[in-house]
Amino acid sequence: MGRVVQVGWPRLVDPGSPFGRGVEITSDGRTELTLRSPSPLTGHYILNADSLEEAESLVRGMPIIDSVRIYEAHSM
Repeated sequence: MGRVVQVGWPRLVDPGSPFGRGVEITSDGRTELTLRSPSPLTGHYILNADSLEEAESLVRGMPIIDSVRIYEAHSM
């Protein structure tokens, strides 16, 4: 919960949850995904930011293991 407070509640849309096992489906087949897979995704947060740069500044100080990936979400 400390990481969530660090980002700030007003910008937090979804506090997310940790990920477990997964599977990747490609045209070549199916691959089991675990936390031992290369570059595993271990969880997610959804933040409200006006730009990728602002989102980056919000998460820059978070205590992370290896990296944070930031993506824009668009309306369908």
